[in-house]
Amino acid sequence: MASKRLIHERFDLDFFCRLFPYNSLDRLIGPNWTIYGIASPWEMSTIEQVRRKYEINANNKVATDVFVLGKGEPDDPSATKIGGQPFRPGATAWPTEESLKTRGPKAGNAPLAFLAQINFADSKDIVPTSLPGTVLVVFVPPRFDVRDGGSVYYEWYNHNLKDVTTNTTPSGPAALPECLYGVRHRTFDSKMQLNSSPPRRLDRIVTRLPALKIGGLAALEQSNAGETLLCQIPSLYVIPGMKWPFGNQKKCLTEKDAERLWFEMGDNGKISFVMRKNDTVKVLFWMA
Repeated sequence: MASKRLIHERFDLDFFCRLFPYNSLDRLIGPNWTIYGIASPWEMSTIEQVRRKYEINANNKVATDVFVLGKGEPDDPSATKIGGQPFRPGATAWPTEESLKTRGPKAGNAPLAFLAQINFADSKDIVPTSLPGTVLVVFVPPRFDVRDGGSVYYEWYNHNLKDVTTNTTPSGPAALPECLYGVRHRTFDSKMQLNSSPPRRLDRIVTRLPALKIGGLAALEQSNAGETLLCQIPSLYVIPGMKWPFGNQKKCLTEKDAERLWFEMGDNGKISFVMRKNDTVKVLFWMA
């Protein structure tokens, strides 16, 4: 029987754990290092090493696919990514502020910015079977900030869609000046209570991962009984001066280059898509 073709590359955890061993991070990064979100190889590998060290194991676990970021457009245009060219029919009009269900008092008719798309095709075993499609495409208003209450526009498509946009320049703006694509890492979120706290405030993030992810657990403040987390889109913090800032780039980023790729939705804001018991999708906004 032929093996299933995967949409996303798989993250090589062992390789990056060897590059960034936990006991050497003070020397490799500096004595004041910490992690606010998970986007780069060193952040993902560090979190998994901390989990092992402090025995944050599979108790009360919920499977999640976390996406470490690579730079550039993915080989498959339907793959998970932030920024770049959205995967949608070529003849479909670009959404504007009038497309939003909830519009602020100053909203006009400006084009929305393409934020991200999430492809669930490799993660069907950890999400409900009643998804409206396999690719979720998300747009946000200009100057989007979850502190304003937030409103997003989203569309669902199937990843085998043929009539997709073929031009390399989108018909509207993107939230990031470059595309960052997802490299998938199967891991877990956990409901367990920590008996001992990891250093550097990592206790905040080692159980419920603050990452671009499918499945898993939402932030505590977002959790409601009977609702299932479909995916989470976090604020993006790219760190300058670190080797391997992306899964396919070893060279460090300058401060200027890193700043270009920051995308902050308020104070470490996140957007979560959850499915209710009645199979309808709800959007939640959260800040640290």
